[in-house]
Parts: sequence; structure tokens; C-alpha cells
Amino acid sequence: MSDKFYVTTPIYYVNSKPHLGHVYTSVIADVLTRYHALKGEQVFFLTGTDEHGDKIVETATKLGTTARALADENSARFRAIWPEMNVVPSRFIRTTDPEHIATVQGILQKVFDAGDIYFGEYGGHYCVGCERFIAPNEVVDGKCPDHQTELKFVQEQNYFFKMEKYRPWLVEYINANPDFIRPERYRNEVLGMLREPLDDLCISRPKSRLEWGIELPFDKNYVTYVWFDALINYLTGIDYPNGPEFAGYWAKAPLHNYRRVLEFIALKGYALRNTIILVTLAILAALTVNPMAAYALSRYSMRQSHKILIFLLATMAFPHEVAMIPNFLMLRDLNLLNTFAALVLPGLANGFAIFLLKGFFDSLPRELYEAAQVDGASEFRTFLTITLPLTKPILAVIALNAFVQAYSSFMWAFVVCQKQSMWTLMVWLFQFQQSNAPTLPHLVMASICVACVPTLIVFLFCQRIILRGIIIPTMK
Repeated sequence: MSDKFYVTTPIYYVNSKPHLGHVYTSVIADVLTRYHALKGEQVFFLTGTDEHGDKIVETATKLGTTARALADENSARFRAIWPEMNVVPSRFIRTTDPEHIATVQGILQKVFDAGDIYFGEYGGHYCVGCERFIAPNEVVDGKCPDHQTELKFVQEQNYFFKMEKYRPWLVEYINANPDFIRPERYRNEVLGMLREPLDDLCISRPKSRLEWGIELPFDKNYVTYVWFDALINYLTGIDYPNGPEFAGYWAKAPLHNYRRVLEFIALKGYALRNTIILVTLAILAALTVNPMAAYALSRYSMRQSHKILIFLLATMAFPHEVAMIPNFLMLRDLNLLNTFAALVLPGLANGFAIFLLKGFFDSLPRELYEAAQVDGASEFRTFLTITLPLTKPILAVIALNAFVQAYSSFMWAFVVCQKQSMWTLMVWLFQFQQSNAPTLPHLVMASICVACVPTLIVFLFCQRIILRGIIIPTMK
């Protein structure tokens, strides 16, 4: 399959007719499109018009028309000029298109449901030309620094996006991906802006002040801020979220998503370290405690041995969540929270593993133990050098089971380790999924696939051992 390349222009504001700057930008994008097509790549070229906001209403009022009529008229002018310039976009999008409105409202609802949008009150100096509140340190003699127009003080209730919440992640991502912003001077400029905390972004306008916009799906009395609406066109243009163009061009290739997940894991290096330590300790514990317990139950005739075995098997009938609170309270009283002991101790003994090993030990002939005693072997030596080596296939199955349980453990690791420095890979991947689920579901799927890889590799290479471990205890 050939490579894919997605090129976009700014979507042009319809408060005025097309001019040379619009043509210049679109011709450059068209040249870039043709270049990549000549290289044999599949190219998608998107352009269009941005049609909502205060500025459109203000211009329409001055011209004695409506915002809709002005948008229709000037959008048609933009669409008509491209054939004259020999500019051939793959799609021309309008932010008043029904499918774009549906996409914006869908994303707004996801972000709202994720808890990243809240309702609050804000007062500030507003510039109609910028369509935003101007920060006090930006105001010059009471005017907008860009438009040199008088600012209007506006005090109103609105919805805000928690922008500061994502600043650390964004800085981390830009540093990990030097080519994300090019050229380098702009990358440095953006990083400089991100050194200081960000104010949360006002993403709505009350209909009492502005009706020309996309209505918020969770509050019919507000429309969305034009910049939240406009930028989403790059997703709508390729049929976000389920269209084939979106899967092919935005995500480009699945490897791009996997790279982002792996970069995230690399940045959280202690998550990988914690997981390796946890898995190693869990396997060692399983291969130490379970064989010794099974050997003791098999070799020694104790009055309560059957009851002990039934009790161990009974633990398999209940989900781990049943014992979660008692285990947590016990570990808390022992001051073991945020330690590897807290992660390993609750799974130290496994009823199924003990039952499996005891069945195998019971099947061994008594003459084997008697021969060992005649040769002067102690009980521990008999266990370590004679019976244990015979259980290698079963031990392999137990080790694999311990690996899977320890590696995939999320809830328990999340409960007993509140410190981020002790979080395992599963906990960090959960955080990654939560931060990307509202708008980037393909990254969530990529993280799930990455999480499955170690288990899949282990099972592929150890399938023969697994089968032997299952069959041998049934043989007499």
C-alpha cells in the first residue's frame, strides 16, 4: 500500500471576499499535493470556509444582510475561484455543513462527559476582531494590540475547557517529538509560551449575545466558541471518527499510533521498571510457595489436609474484588502500601496451582521417596532434586499464570499504590487511555494492542510447555 499524505489550508473566514493571501496559501498547498502525488503517494487536500462567530454577524449587520446570506455568498466565491487558479482540493468544507455541526457537537459532548469542561463566570476585555477575551497584559492603551480597536468589557457566565490540565502532557509530547512543530524557532516559541500556567479557555458564547454558532449539545442556551468549532474541520473533512479517510490519513498508519503509545511508555520509564520487578517477584513467589505447599499436603498425612485443600480451592470461587478491601486494610495497618510487597503478597499462594501440583505429587510412586531416603537424602533434598525437576512443565504453566496475573493487574495496583512512582504499566496505560478516549479512540485501541503484546509473545513461544503442563497431571 502506498504512503498517505494529508495537506490542509487554513479555512478562510467569510467576512470578506477572497484576496491574494488566500490564493497564495492555497496554491502552495496544491503544489505540495501534486508533489506527493508524483511520488506515488495517496494525497488528500482539504480547504474550505470558516463561517461562524461575532465577526461574521458584525460584518453582515454593516452590509444590511444576515450572517447566513453573507456566509453563503462568500463561501461560493471561494469555491469558484479555485478552478480559475487550477487549484484542485479533494474536498471543500464549510463549518455550516450539517456533518461538521454533528462532529463538533459529538466531540464537545465527549469532552464534557470526560469532565474537561465546566461552567463558570468570567469578566474581561473582549475584542470582536479576535473573537476572544484579551488578557490584561496584552491590552495596549485600552485597545486590542492586533486590531487597534477599543475593547469592550464583558462579564458573563460561560463554559470553560481545562486547558492547563493538558499543558504538562503537551510540553512532554513536543519535547519527545522534535518534528511535531517546524521550523525549530516556532517550536521554541510554543515551548516558551507553555512555561507558564495556562488560563482555562472559554469555549462558549451565550445566545443572548451571539446566536450565529454551533449550539452546545449539553446546554441549548449557548453556542460554541468559533475556534473550538473551526479547528475540528480538519477531522470532519476526512470523516471523523469512523470514516475510511480518517483511518487512513489522520491516523495515517497504525504504526503512528503505536509509536505515540511507545513514546508515552518510554517517558514513564519507571512504569516499565515497576512492571518488570512486579512480574519477576510474582513468578519467583509462585514457584516457591505453591510447590512447597503442595508437596507438604501430598507427603504428610495431616488430619486437616483435605480441609486445607478445599479451603484453597474455595478461594477460586470468589473474584479477587471480594478480598480487595480486607487486603487493603491489612496492608495499610502493616505500612506496606506503595511497596512491591503490597502488589505481591495477596497473590502469594494460588489454590489452583497447589491443587495441580498436589495431584502430580500424589501420582508419583512411593518407591521414589523410599529410594531417596535409603540414599540418605533429606526431605528438602528429595523435594528440591528429585520431585521438583519432574514438575517442570507444570511449573511453567504456574509461572505463565503468575506472569499474566501480575502483568495485567490494574485495579489492585491502582488501589495500593497511590504514588505515581510505583504505578505499573497497566495503570499508566489506563491514564493514557483516559486522556485520549474523548477525541482519539484510535490511540486507545493502539495502547490496548501494545499491552497485549508481551502476553501474546509469551504464549506463542511457550505453547508446547503449556500443553505438557496440562496433560502431565492427568497421566498415570
